[in-house]
Amino acid sequence: RDKNLKSICKVNFALQSFFVVMVVFTPLYLSRIVGFDWKDISLIFIVMLSPFVFLQYPLGRIADERFGEKEILIFGLIVMGLSTLMIAKVTSHSIWVWAGILFATRVGAATVEVMTDSYFFKHVSEKDTGLVSLYRSISPLAYVIVPIVATIIQTFFGFNGLISLLGIFCLVAIIPALRIKDTR
Repeated sequence: RDKNLKSICKVNFALQSFFVVMVVFTPLYLSRIVGFDWKDISLIFIVMLSPFVFLQYPLGRIADERFGEKEILIFGLIVMGLSTLMIAKVTSHSIWVWAGILFATRVGAATVEVMTDSYFFKHVSEKDTGLVSLYRSISPLAYVIVPIVATIIQTFFGFNGLISLLGIFCLVAIIPALRIKDTR
């Protein structure tokens, strides 16, 4: 019933959808279409995943002490959405080009992840176990629904179409993010 929690759950579903598509389809695309071997893909992934290690704690502190989650969340969605759209335009076979673009997507995703969790847990209490369970169920739900939808989309529009729609979906998640009441 809380419109703020409803909106943050919608943003979380967009984030989890992003994770599903990226986990399932990106390695396959990099190996089968772009032609990278798994050694190159592992190097790309090391670079790509580093924002989760280096950004989340400082961003959480900044949200707590300076800005609040809303502004940083919207910034993260913009970065995640636009950089995901860029993937569909990449024709390079350079490891570093792919690492850079995928790094940018994860800067956005790491930002969105820490802001959604921070916002959600600031608005629930120990009495809200049902809400916490619902929030935590969004990820498994995405892993059931999104592969089916993504496979259908990819069948008709290819990988670039799937990635373009994912980028748009991430940008559309700005709408519920704009609806939340900021903590600052």
